[in-house]
Amino acid sequence: MVTLVVGAVLLHVSLTSEPGRGGFYPASVALAVTWAGGAFLAGGVPLDRSTYADRRTWLPGLALGACLVALFSLGGLIVGLVPAINGAIRDVLEYSTRGSFLAVLLIAIGTGACEELFFRGALFSLLQDRHPVVATTAIYTLVTCATGNVMLVFAAALLGALTARQRQVTGSVLAPILTHGLWSLGMVLILPHVLEVTS
Repeated sequence: MVTLVVGAVLLHVSLTSEPGRGGFYPASVALAVTWAGGAFLAGGVPLDRSTYADRRTWLPGLALGACLVALFSLGGLIVGLVPAINGAIRDVLEYSTRGSFLAVLLIAIGTGACEELFFRGALFSLLQDRHPVVATTAIYTLVTCATGNVMLVFAAALLGALTARQRQVTGSVLAPILTHGLWSLGMVLILPHVLEVTS
């Protein structure tokens, strides 16, 4: 519970900080540390390395990540025509355009991996007997509400449900981490160019 509260606060601070200013970076790094630290302190992260070399574990993660990048890029072309939604997306992407692009890219990928360690790793294990796919997705979505950004909340609900199902099927956090990482990469590298088409 403490990890969830601290994480929600740091998420709010990081994504309500002015893009390009210093507050975003320390809050984002602290957020990643919070998720990773909470995951390992809870002791629920599956660490069976023997599954990591099995392509049945990591290939679905990459495949789903690529599909999500394509889906969100196509969605960006459509919803980008709606001013309110376009603005919500640009509010997030502004961190990469007004600040250090490389730093934002690394933060997006790193924080995403740490989120998976906590939500689809430790929390999933703790809720193993309580409908973990539904429960972790709901909690992840509620925490993301701290951003105040409707598009991030929508993305959290979809991404959370799919990666939770991956964890359930593969028994590992590797596939969710790869999916989240590839999706984050696509959102930073591709989505801004997609939105330029609609502007």
